[in-house]
Amino acid sequence: MKNQNFLTLIFVIAALFLNGALSGQRIYKVTNPQDAHVKVYVTTDINQADIKVKIVDKAADANKDGMWFQTATQAEAMLRVYETTNATEADVKVYYVTEEQQAGWVNASKRQFFKGDK
Repeated sequence: MKNQNFLTLIFVIAALFLNGALSGQRIYKVTNPQDAHVKVYVTTDINQADIKVKIVDKAADANKDGMWFQTATQAEAMLRVYETTNATEADVKVYYVTEEQQAGWVNASKRQFFKGDK
């Protein structure tokens, strides 16, 4: 019975971890667009945004869509992001927000670019 309770606890912890890991993003900004999973354009017009992003200080705080933690190395990241200065080159338009509750998708059809499987 102890082993079953232990396995159940491990399963619950793993499920909680995966839920958080898949919702938020650990990103690494690359300098070459060919190295990126997604090309983003940072807009100052909230009406043009596909996603509203809050940059967080700890990886554990990247726990929902639009919450990004910038990693120090590419190996730590789930997603490689290239910031373009040309809106027409971008896959996704990002608007940075200051409050966690503002973060999230505006245009959920763009979610496909955040799979990180390149």
